Order: sequence, then C-alpha cells, then structure tokens
Amino acid sequence: MNNKLRGLDSLRFFAFLSVFLYHTTDKFPLGYLGVDFFFILSSFLLTFLLYKEINAKGSFSKKNFFARRCLRIYPLYFLVVSNSLFLLPLVAAQFNIAITLPQKKWYYLIFLSNYEPSAHIFALKFLWSISVEEQFYIVFLLVSSLLRTHFWQTILALLTVYLSYSIVGNFYSWDTYYNVFSQLINFSTGILLGNYFFFRGKQPRLRCVFWIFSIALMLLVVLVKLNAEAFIYRPLIAVMFAAIILFSIIVGRSYNAHQYKLFRVTEWLGKYAFGLYVYSGFVITFCIKFLKYPVSVKLLLIEYAITLLVAIISFHTFENKMLRLKRYFN
Repeated sequence: MNNKLRGLDSLRFFAFLSVFLYHTTDKFPLGYLGVDFFFILSSFLLTFLLYKEINAKGSFSKKNFFARRCLRIYPLYFLVVSNSLFLLPLVAAQFNIAITLPQKKWYYLIFLSNYEPSAHIFALKFLWSISVEEQFYIVFLLVSSLLRTHFWQTILALLTVYLSYSIVGNFYSWDTYYNVFSQLINFSTGILLGNYFFFRGKQPRLRCVFWIFSIALMLLVVLVKLNAEAFIYRPLIAVMFAAIILFSIIVGRSYNAHQYKLFRVTEWLGKYAFGLYVYSGFVITFCIKFLKYPVSVKLLLIEYAITLLVAIISFHTFENKMLRLKRYFN
C-alpha cells in the first residue's frame, strides 16, 4: 500500500503541522482546516482499502475493519484521555495549578466529546476530531455494502444529509462544525476520491489536477468575497484538498520523489502523525500551564520538540506493539 501511494504520510504530517501552528500561534488562522484534510484523507484510504479487500477476497469484513481501527486509535486515545482526566490534575495540584475538567467526563469514554461544550482543559478539547472520526466509522460500516451496489445513491444521500443539516444549523445559528453531519462533505469527498482512484486504471494528468484545484480556488475566493455561508463554499475546499491528495500520489508515483531527502523526512515524520496530533494538545497544555513562557517562536519550538519526542517514543514502545496485532485481522 505504502509503496503504491507514496506521499500520503507527508500529507498527514503537513495536516498535523497546520493544526499545530493554528493552536500555537495566531499567525496561522486557517490552520484548523488541517482537520478537514485529515477527514478527507482518512475516508479516501478507508474506501480505497475497502475496494482493495473486496477485489482480493470477494467481500469486506466489517469485524476486521473495526478491529484494525480499534488497534490504531483506542490504545493511544485512552492513554491520553486517562492521563488528562486523572494524572494531570494530580500533578497540577502539587504545583497549585488549577485544571478544569469536563462536566461530562464519560463523553470522552464513548467518543462523544464533540458534544461536550463545557470549558475544560485544551488537552482534552483537542480530541473532538477523533470522536467525529469514530462516529464516521459507524456511518462507513453502515454504508459499506451500498458503496458496491448503489454508490452514487449513497453519495447523494450523504451530501443531502450534509446540506440539510447545514441549512437547518445555519437557520438556528448552531455551531455545526464539530458535528459529524457537517463533516460529511469531507468524508463524502474522500469516498469519491477512493472510488475514482481504485476503479480508474489511468491516473489523471497533473495538468488536469492543477486546473481542478485552480478553478475551485477561484470560485472559493468569489464566494468568500460575496460573504456566502460557509456550508456553501466548504465543498470547494474539499475539492482543493482532494486535488492535493491526487497531486501527491501522482508525484510520488511518477517523479520518484523518494530520491529527495526532504520528501523522505516528511514521509518519516508522517509515520508519527497520529501520535503527534493526539499528544500535541497535552504537550501544549503542559507548556502553557507549567513553563509559563510567553507566546513566541521559542515556545513553539519547545512544544513541537517535546511533542515529536513523545510521539516517537510512544510509537516504538507502545503503539507499534498494538499495530502488529492488525495482522490477525486482515
């Protein structure tokens, strides 16, 4: 898989970096879109792997899919959640530092933290996107059979839910961004891309990908200037991200990008992207609460260095042991 789709680990790293900069500096206001990119990339890979499994075995095992996702996400997620809920307050108490915990702690135990609006420590709030991802897995399992027999009807249904929820949410002034229904535009885009990439024997030309990206960008600029509602232009952002994914795959396949050192470095860093993302909220909270440095490049570099170190250690001493168990669910 990795040999065929080089460049995706680099994209994971840059998506993490985007979110990290958004939370550590006020100079990167659009960095939160890295989460949208994660959702598109995730659903793209899930769809690609679904078709690959069906092509190889004639069927798709929902049980094995869920087991593989659990082994990738649950160990690290619950490690960070338990440390945030129980260990961090104890350490903070020793230093007389106040730590605010969520009112509904159990929401974090069943992946509903995106519905926990109370003010609490950033180390936990940072994990809302993982809850949305887990909720999408349920949707994905429900529609996985339909993706083989009624693909376009399924996509239309998902987009209809997105549009309906967004219109209602906009009418009632809901904060819809943190809801799985409002993220269906990203997940649907990823599914479309996975379907296209698997079934199309010939990959698109770079020129075509460039024009798709450019047209989407121009339309986006026009809609933003017209003060259009976000749910109207978010599909254009999703199309741009899909074009970036295609561009990365084409370059990785056709231009031997692996010969370049920078590409190898970002691919290596991307291997730790999940750990970087999950630990970063905890590390940022720790640095703000305990180091008490002013917001600066120095603090940003310290936070990044600690996050990277923790992610590398975690991957090789803890996560990798869990990932090896995935071979029993192929």
